[in-house]
Amino acid sequence: MAMSFPDTSQERVEKEREAQLKTEEKLCKRCNQLYVEAENSLNCCSYHDGFLVNTGKPMTTWLPMKYEDILSDSKNTQFYKYICCFHDFGSAGCKKAKHDNKRDGKNNQHYLSILIKHQKDAPPPSLSSTASSASFSGRK
Repeated sequence: MAMSFPDTSQERVEKEREAQLKTEEKLCKRCNQLYVEAENSLNCCSYHDGFLVNTGKPMTTWLPMKYEDILSDSKNTQFYKYICCFHDFGSAGCKKAKHDNKRDGKNNQHYLSILIKHQKDAPPPSLSSTASSASFSGRK
């Protein structure tokens, strides 16, 4: 039979902190929902991993958009698409994963590099019409 020793005060503090972390509400940086780590599982977070662009303008002028700018331009929201999947602004996420309270922005850099490459290859704005999802795909 194995001998057991009582926890040291440091071990008790660490166990209490671990228990608290499992029940503490956190804000998911992907979907902006509150979650508890103890209930966090695969596919509970639905999100877009790309930024928004205004497809109502020529592709050569596309830049990542801020939510505040889109909301202030509410009459044109039909032109705002997520670059990761070209779904409409406000649509359900195209990716699923566990909730995460740390966001690194690596995917935005990936999509931005693809966008810049396509912008360089695109004809001048005077020769092209507005871009469509058929002319650009940021999908991995």
